[in-house]
Amino acid sequence: METAELILTGIVSTSVMTLFSYVYARLRFSVFKEPELLNILIRNSSKIPFTPGRNSALGWVLHYTIGMIFVWIFDLLLQAGLITFSMAISVVYGISIGVIGVFAWLLMFALSNNPPRIRYGEFFVHLLLAHLLFAVSMGLIYLGDYLG
Repeated sequence: METAELILTGIVSTSVMTLFSYVYARLRFSVFKEPELLNILIRNSSKIPFTPGRNSALGWVLHYTIGMIFVWIFDLLLQAGLITFSMAISVVYGISIGVIGVFAWLLMFALSNNPPRIRYGEFFVHLLLAHLLFAVSMGLIYLGDYLG
């Protein structure tokens, strides 16, 4: 994929994931919104010299940057011939990055001086589902690219 297509794929896939997270958070009365949680963790950190508000752009930029990195890694794996594109591979990738995401959030919560009080088990299940939606969205865009 060309750079512009990779950026668009990252934006769309991360937006689908984020929309799921915001709907899920609303239905479950939970703070399972990744950009907001990132801002809370940064604000509560004694090691990071920023104090973003809950809805600060910083959390959004970080969240979308991570999404772009995941798309870029998927594309690199394809280009290197380490994987062959299929929707099934996209789902496996989604599970893989979901597990990575769970461990990353576990680490961030563990390193936080004042982690948010959320239902962690439910958050991690939600995170796996969100990454699956990210990867399926990404896969559908790649499918269109391969078919088109």
